[in-house]
Amino acid sequence: MSSKKKTEIDSLQGGLSLMIFFTLLWTVIAEFVFEGLDHHLTVVFFGLILLIFIYKYWQMSRVKVHLRAMPADNSGAEEKKKGKWFWVIFVAEGILILLIKNILLNTGHDNLFIPCFALIVGLHFFPLGWVFNRKFDYYIGAWTSMMAIAGLVLLSKGNSDPRLVKGLVAVGCAIATSCYGFKMIYESSQIL
Repeated sequence: MSSKKKTEIDSLQGGLSLMIFFTLLWTVIAEFVFEGLDHHLTVVFFGLILLIFIYKYWQMSRVKVHLRAMPADNSGAEEKKKGKWFWVIFVAEGILILLIKNILLNTGHDNLFIPCFALIVGLHFFPLGWVFNRKFDYYIGAWTSMMAIAGLVLLSKGNSDPRLVKGLVAVGCAIATSCYGFKMIYESSQIL
């Protein structure tokens, strides 16, 4: 296996670790917000997906053990530039989430935080898609943003059960991260 393939596996494994974390995060948020309204089906469903992700992450780690002697492919300035933009976008997203939380809390609209959080997450996929030239990021960004906007609209009308709306927004985000995780697993299987 070439050092370029080893670098691709490293990248996919890093991405899968992020999808494990964020799928877990959105599942916990959904479970907390639902307050049992979903009969805990959310945690069972996404728990099974997380077990698959963890198993596949472990498989990638085992493959990498055999590739340790192979040098990594440091593709140079272009990859470093992309890595820098990833962190700029990621940090900006985190700052914006904290800022929105503070604004909503101080204006008495904290009930809108989960859809606002989801909207920021959805929107961050668009610059990532551009930086990494990945069309899939645009689909995930559009899906997550639409879930967030639907949640904002339903919560602002006040006719819906807030637990259900916020829980469904979180489930929608967990679906997005799960889809991305399965895409990474598929791509790694193509390389291996």
